[in-house]
Amino acid sequence: MGTTFGAVSAVSTLGMALGPWAGGWLYDTLGGYFWLYMGSFGIGLGAVAIAFTFRAPRRLAAALRARALAT
Repeated sequence: MGTTFGAVSAVSTLGMALGPWAGGWLYDTLGGYFWLYMGSFGIGLGAVAIAFTFRAPRRLAAALRARALAT
């Protein structure tokens, strides 16, 4: 878990460091934040699409039999 938390921390730090620079570059290049908002919206939609691909866990047959015996 330490490796996972370390990786998440490193990536988030990188994002916090590059985010203002990239936003400033987009503002200077395109004259506004419209495309920055559209890019953020697209990334958010992608995250929702990924979240919808996960299914609920299957119930195991042994767990169902145990429940039937308890009642």
